[in-house]
Amino acid sequence: SQKILRGLSSGCKVLFYHGVEFEILNPIIQSLHLKFKFFEQQITYLKNQYQIISIDDLYDCISNGYKIDSKHIILTFDDGYKNNHQIVFPFLNSMNIPFTVFISTGHVESGDRFPTYMLRVGFFNNCNTMLNIPSLGTKFDISNKNLQNNGYNHVVRIMKSAPQEKVNAIIKDVKSSMTNEKWLEINNRYSSDEPMNWREVDELHNSGITIGSHCNDHALLHSHQSNKYIKKQLSLSKSIIEKRYGRCSYFCYPNGTFQDISPYAYNYIKNEFSLGLTTCTGEVVNSTDKFLL
Repeated sequence: SQKILRGLSSGCKVLFYHGVEFEILNPIIQSLHLKFKFFEQQITYLKNQYQIISIDDLYDCISNGYKIDSKHIILTFDDGYKNNHQIVFPFLNSMNIPFTVFISTGHVESGDRFPTYMLRVGFFNNCNTMLNIPSLGTKFDISNKNLQNNGYNHVVRIMKSAPQEKVNAIIKDVKSSMTNEKWLEINNRYSSDEPMNWREVDELHNSGITIGSHCNDHALLHSHQSNKYIKKQLSLSKSIIEKRYGRCSYFCYPNGTFQDISPYAYNYIKNEFSLGLTTCTGEVVNSTDKFLL
């Protein structure tokens, strides 16, 4: 059956992960992280059935017109979580498997958690039964799971299409719903969502892991963002990575659907990067737009 499936395949597969944890304490809060035993099973299968190559190898094929092999697999990780350094790197490195991490440079610098993590905690792990979000002019009853789900889905839809100033205001309101001490307690419990620091990113890079850009503040690059803001996010992230590592050739769009990519963002990436990766499904063939992989 595997031979049949590979026979129907025509291109390289790019798999994107976020994080990997030995134990998942709360699958809602830690929804972006895969339990290590499942990750280990997946990688073992892929190593046996396919050839895992680097993103540089893929770029070499695309830029030189070499035929892209359907047996090729590329592994990428979005955001830059600490467990990429603590868990993913030792495991994949022991098997000589290349991978790429797309980092949000501002989060590496500050150590701040990502907006959707803050929102998940605010709705699903809050010590209150009401969540007040003044920037939206409303309060949410979060006294049971159904109400939590409805409120979270409503707000996350707003955040996905809002300019960054609105997203920042929403997260500020969510953070204000609990004390700093409570947030510290929760963040310690869910350490999986902590971003790497520069020392850890340096270690990955120095070991041959490819470091790509994921904006400076994990900003979605849709048309509701100003062109000025999009340019700042892209240029700042690229310049920070280049200053540390000499080059930054690859970019992955935060959230990554076609709705998250404004024409301005696409053209900027086309001019400044060698490849741009989305989260849209499909295999990479020679005719694929290399800035919308």
